[in-house]
Amino acid sequence: VQIRRLYRFSDYPTETEQKLVALLPKFPAFLAFLSSVCVIVSLLRNAQKRKKMYHRIAFAMACYGIVQAFNMSAGTSAFPPGTSYTYGAAGTVTSCTVQGMLTQMTLAIPYYYSSLSVYCFLAIRADFKEERIVWIEPWIHGIIHMLTLPSTIFLAATESLNPLGPVCWIAAFPEICLIDANEPCIRGDASKVEFYQMIFVAIPIYLSFILAAVMMIMIYRTQDQSCCLEEEEIIKCGVSALV
Repeated sequence: VQIRRLYRFSDYPTETEQKLVALLPKFPAFLAFLSSVCVIVSLLRNAQKRKKMYHRIAFAMACYGIVQAFNMSAGTSAFPPGTSYTYGAAGTVTSCTVQGMLTQMTLAIPYYYSSLSVYCFLAIRADFKEERIVWIEPWIHGIIHMLTLPSTIFLAATESLNPLGPVCWIAAFPEICLIDANEPCIRGDASKVEFYQMIFVAIPIYLSFILAAVMMIMIYRTQDQSCCLEEEEIIKCGVSALV
């Protein structure tokens, strides 16, 4: 079955633009892979760092960083052949679905960034006595995976993971069915794509940013009221909250 569909508007991407969309993400993906590997190797080689919750959270985040780098590197090669206006599409529906699942799971990265700000706030309140806050670590990992894993399974089950820009993510297929009610969607529900993008991506990420901002304000207020905290630890936590 030929799944290519022609767009019914004039601003469709040129061949050069298609190649840019397919190839440009590969370089930052390679840099992300290297940085994540450096973090993981550094932590694996240092037993003292692995004893700290801060570094264990960073380790989990770096693992997802490798997954994200792999996904971006694979890019459009995971798309089914014949995908409209896509350079390098050489995969299958299954490869696209798997890529979409991995893309959704890597939302854990911004969530882990926000969790570092929570950790830093609690650490400052506890005078950096980690034994007093270690109880929260299982909750951090659990909540983050409760946000990503169920949504990933749901999106895969509803065939909502399809080509979208440089990777497969939440979309309907073929793309023309999103703008033309007379064109049936082969996969996904065009009427629910924006809703899924909002509840499974936009809202959780916005809330994680808000959480990080709130934690930063609370860290500032806690620091202002303290007179005996280690400056280096406060700076590290402040940077984590900002990032």
